[in-house]
Amino acid sequence: MGVNRYNFMRYKGNDINSEEIDRDGIDIENSEDKEGSTSSNSDISYPDSELIRQLGVLNLSINTIYIIVLAIFMNINYLYDSRGRLLDEINGTNYMENAPDFSDAPRIANKLFLYATGVFLEINFEELQVVSSMTGEDRDEKAIRNANNNLLSSLLIFIATGISHDTLNF
Repeated sequence: MGVNRYNFMRYKGNDINSEEIDRDGIDIENSEDKEGSTSSNSDISYPDSELIRQLGVLNLSINTIYIIVLAIFMNINYLYDSRGRLLDEINGTNYMENAPDFSDAPRIANKLFLYATGVFLEINFEELQVVSSMTGEDRDEKAIRNANNNLLSSLLIFIATGISHDTLNF
C-alpha cells in the first residue's frame, strides 16, 4: 500500500499520528485506547479489522484509479501524436519529425488497464466472499446479489481488456 502521505487520520473518532499506523494501515498499538485497556467494538458499528480492511480497499482503489488516469493520458498523447503525423503527411510538412514516438503507448496503456481491471476484479471477489460468509441476521441477500453482479461485471471488463490486449500485441 505504501506509507500514508497524510499527517493525520481520523480513526474511531480520535486523531492519531500517521507514525502510529504501519505501512498496511494497521494500528501498531494493537487497538488499545488511551487508558491502555483493549477497546470494545460496542461503541462502533464495525469491528476494527473490518474498518482496516475497508481502508485498505479504499487506498488500493484510489491508487488504481491514478493508474487508469495515467493510461488515459498516455492514450491522449498517442492520439495527438497520430493526428500531428497525419497532418504532416497531408500538408507535406515535417513538424512531427523530432517529436517523441508514442507508437507503444496503446500497448503500455492497455497493460495498465489490464492491471487495474484485475485489481478491481480481486476487490469485488473479496467483497463477495465477505458478504457471502455472513450468517444469521447479518446475512443480506441483496448485498450478496449486488456483490455477485459487481464481480460479474468486473470479470467481463477484465476479459474484454484481455482480448483487446491480444489484438494490440499481434
